Amino acid sequence: MVSDKMVKDAGYTCCEYQAVNELIFSKRGVLYRHKRKGIEKINVASFFERLLLRFFPLIARLLRWQFYNVVPFEDGIVVCWKKDLLIYKKGCWHKVDFGGRSFRIFRNGISRVDGCFYFGEYFDNSERGEVLLYKLNPHTEKLQVVYRFPEKSIRHVHSVRYSNFKKAFYVLTGDHGLEAKIIVFDNGFKASKTLMEGDESCRAIYADVESEPLIYATDAQFEDNYIISFDGEQGKKLIQTDGPVFYGCNFRGGRLFSVVYEGAPSQKGKKITLIKMSSAGNFEVLLQGQKDIFSTRFFQFGQYLLPYVDGDIESVWVSSMGIKGFGSVLNEIT
Repeated sequence: MVSDKMVKDAGYTCCEYQAVNELIFSKRGVLYRHKRKGIEKINVASFFERLLLRFFPLIARLLRWQFYNVVPFEDGIVVCWKKDLLIYKKGCWHKVDFGGRSFRIFRNGISRVDGCFYFGEYFDNSERGEVLLYKLNPHTEKLQVVYRFPEKSIRHVHSVRYSNFKKAFYVLTGDHGLEAKIIVFDNGFKASKTLMEGDESCRAIYADVESEPLIYATDAQFEDNYIISFDGEQGKKLIQTDGPVFYGCNFRGGRLFSVVYEGAPSQKGKKITLIKMSSAGNFEVLLQGQKDIFSTRFFQFGQYLLPYVDGDIESVWVSSMGIKGFGSVLNEIT
């Protein structure tokens, strides 16, 4: 649908969403929606924000002026920009009201199921207050709390992932001890089963919930990180990674895992890595870089960003952030 030259000439910095017949790229607070009928430019950031981002692009990393999730639905697009959840319909913006609760939705930690969106709260939560799971109908703009994690039970939600194969939601939570869980909920969030909990081998952000057995990658801070196969009873370590995995996706060529550098005690180097797992179970490093000179605390981690993948795609557009010598570079992985 788009060529490498077109993407580079346009100066896009990130691919936010990718389907067979649709791509959404971003640049300086603006979305560019590519469909067969043409390109739609959608301004999300204010004029002042776009002006600052043009001349001082590091502001995006410092102030978190970024897109976290961009997912279309039948009549528009749901956009997570900074800490705001926005609905774009018929050229107009609608901001979702959470009644004063402030949080982000982790990148690719949202699921679209039958036209509705499911997600959880990702925030510091140092007091360990309750944490909510939501259902949003973007057509009616109705927001519903589908589950409440009690106080002291978890810190926050890393991702909500839906399995079409199993007709169930997988909720991945963090961070420490029994807060680290992988829980399976039925379609109505009435019944649940905790698959695993209790230590950093259960702490994850990405899981391939369509696979059997379940394939997931750990987000450990103090222990070694692994990509793990879990058969419902026990886990099998497939490969060790040099850091936590934040993002992953499937495409025709296999699975991708994005290993992040965040300076965790468990990390031995400053490598940022993109790993491919083939359908035969073989692993290959596709991209590798080093963290740039900027602080992980203020200017974020070094990482390869993956889009929200929707359907059976042949290739994946991967972007970089915080990687030495790269800036924001897009690579098409086939």
